[in-house]
Amino acid sequence: MKKLLLLLLVTLCSFNSYAQELFHRTIITNEISTNDMYWNDYQNKWVFIDNHDKKSHLSSWEFSFNDNGGSIISGTIFYTIKKWYSTQTNEGIDILYITAYNHKLGRDIDIIVGAPDGSVFLAFYDYQGQTAYYFW
Repeated sequence: MKKLLLLLLVTLCSFNSYAQELFHRTIITNEISTNDMYWNDYQNKWVFIDNHDKKSHLSSWEFSFNDNGGSIISGTIFYTIKKWYSTQTNEGIDILYITAYNHKLGRDIDIIVGAPDGSVFLAFYDYQGQTAYYFW
């Protein structure tokens, strides 16, 4: 019986330490704009066309990261983070790159988070929907 309890305790502790939260933060953004995106075969890259639809839009973003991925929640939209990494630009700006599954759309979205001028900037790239969403 003691061995069984010890095994159960060790198993629970290992699951708990395996998925420990590394980072949790809520970010508020005040504006939104979008771009249409299309793949340019000649240049072999995505091209973005500004929709000139910048407007005030209050959004709350709850980020939770752990070793396994994490989640992003904004209103009724839920993202499961599949992979993420952080890096720094040549100018010393910290950038976070995320690939997440958007449960409302049913597909993966690439997300870039940064603070180039001290305020947070979020860019969501929906390649299948050919739309980029920018929040700051």
